[in-house]
Amino acid sequence: MMARRGIAVPRDDPDPVLAIVSVLQDGVAEIDKTFADVGARFGEGLDRFDGLKGRLLTLHQEITHPDLSEARRALAALAQELPKLEERLDHEKAAMAKLKKRSLSVRRVFVALRTNMRLVTILTQRARIERAGIPGPIDDLETFTDEIVALSLGARQVVEECARRHEDVASLIAAAAESQTKFERRFGRTLSGLAKELNRVLQALEGQQAESIHAVGEMANHSATVVSATGKAVMALQTGDNIRQRLEHSVAALALAESPVPCLQSLLFFLQAAQLQATGALLSSDCARVDQTILSLGEATNRLVGIVRKFGSGGHGNASSSLVTELEAGLATAADLLRRCESDRRTVDEGMIKLTGFLEGFGTTIASIRKTAVDIVFLGTNAGLRASHVGEGGRSLLVIAKELKIAADMVARDAGELGDIFAFMLAAAADLRGFTMGSDRIAVSDAATQDAMRMIGQSGRRMSELLRSLDEEAKQFAAEIGSARLAFASMKQRSGTVLEFAGRLEAMARQYPPPATLDALQPAADLVNGHIFPLYSMAAERDVHRAVLAGFGLPDETAGLHKEPRPKDDAFEEFCDFGT
Repeated sequence: MMARRGIAVPRDDPDPVLAIVSVLQDGVAEIDKTFADVGARFGEGLDRFDGLKGRLLTLHQEITHPDLSEARRALAALAQELPKLEERLDHEKAAMAKLKKRSLSVRRVFVALRTNMRLVTILTQRARIERAGIPGPIDDLETFTDEIVALSLGARQVVEECARRHEDVASLIAAAAESQTKFERRFGRTLSGLAKELNRVLQALEGQQAESIHAVGEMANHSATVVSATGKAVMALQTGDNIRQRLEHSVAALALAESPVPCLQSLLFFLQAAQLQATGALLSSDCARVDQTILSLGEATNRLVGIVRKFGSGGHGNASSSLVTELEAGLATAADLLRRCESDRRTVDEGMIKLTGFLEGFGTTIASIRKTAVDIVFLGTNAGLRASHVGEGGRSLLVIAKELKIAADMVARDAGELGDIFAFMLAAAADLRGFTMGSDRIAVSDAATQDAMRMIGQSGRRMSELLRSLDEEAKQFAAEIGSARLAFASMKQRSGTVLEFAGRLEAMARQYPPPATLDALQPAADLVNGHIFPLYSMAAERDVHRAVLAGFGLPDETAGLHKEPRPKDDAFEEFCDFGT
């Protein structure tokens, strides 16, 4: 049964008018539902892409995140430092060679020093023997000789201890030099390779940032295009209400077909044929316009999806080989190399620390030996002076005192030479520790690399999450667009049906004989003017109505018959009138 306008229309009634009315009623419901559903979907799409602006802003902020900037600065500093460290290895090698050479000189001087100290010891022992052979007490002579013996024995022990400690120093220098050589052979030329890898990572990061900013700009432009196309689609769908109302007006008008007013069927069928012809043409053109709008919207959405997926895959077309993954892998290799460098380098550093400690201790010991030699010369001189007063018996002691002075001077000379050599070695070791590539520097570089890995990884994961969200939303909207196109395919068929009914009604109208006079047609004109014309809500309907009546030669008596729209509908009716 037909519920609109109070007309009962049996679905199986053979009456062609009732059959047309039944189909038109179904069309009204379908058009209303289709346009409303599609409009609601596009409205949600507008809301979704309005939120996309915020996501794109977040994505841009992620691309220019301070963590990434900090990572790039750390990597740039490390890439600049590594070649310098590699160059320092040559300086370190030369410094190690000098230390080994000086160490050999120390050994030579120690041989002379030990020989001279043994001579001093022998002379002091002879002095004591000679003193014992002098009869009678001599002022302080016995004290002097005892002190000389004690000093010489003490100094000799110090020299022997220094000689043994020097062997330890020589071993440390040899071990440090060997470790340094091994390190240079193993890692020396890999440092420049590591620097190149870090520079590659830096270039990739900079390239990624430039491409990302460009891609985000493209996303923003295409999202704006999608929003614009969606807005146009929503506006185009507004005409669905226009078409629905026009079909409802035709259904209401055809309800008058059972009226006994003379000549009514002919006038009514011609009038509704014209209205349905205009409505069908409008529906067809609107469907074509909406379909083209949806097609453009789909293309824009697909382009946006393509940009998102391309950006998400690092520009390689394969999400599994993203640039972030490649960067993390490169940095992991660099970090592993730095950690192995740090482990091997620690042996060299520990040797240098011990060497510095030994050399600092030698400075005090050598100064003590030199002071002892001076004291021995002083005591020997005093002993010689005392012996000169003894006469012939003190002659031998005087000769020994002179030889003791000569030997002590040679000890002082050797000690001074040792002092100079050790001072040079100490300064060289200090300088070496100043410019060597120490394990602490490598550890700092490793920490910087680890931080860069963490920052890049975190940023990459945040960007991936954002891109997945964008991709998912764009895919959902693309699916809705596809559904909308399918829905409007049935609307195209519906417009063909409306045009077909227009042709049927016109054929039915021509089956009636034309009225003999205009007066005979006037009652029918009064009926359609009074009952149908006031229903029209669009100027296009009123124009068609007037044109059909004018075609019958009837005067325009519709002035003041149509209802004024309610204020709240002004904007919408103006839009509908504009769309027609």
